[in-house]
Amino acid sequence: ALSKHATEAMKESRVLEFVNS
Repeated sequence: ALSKHATEAMKESRVLEFVNS
């Protein structure tokens, strides 16, 4: 569960960074 949560957070962060770019 922890690993999944970390992956989701990373994915969301990546998406936010892409949108900001």
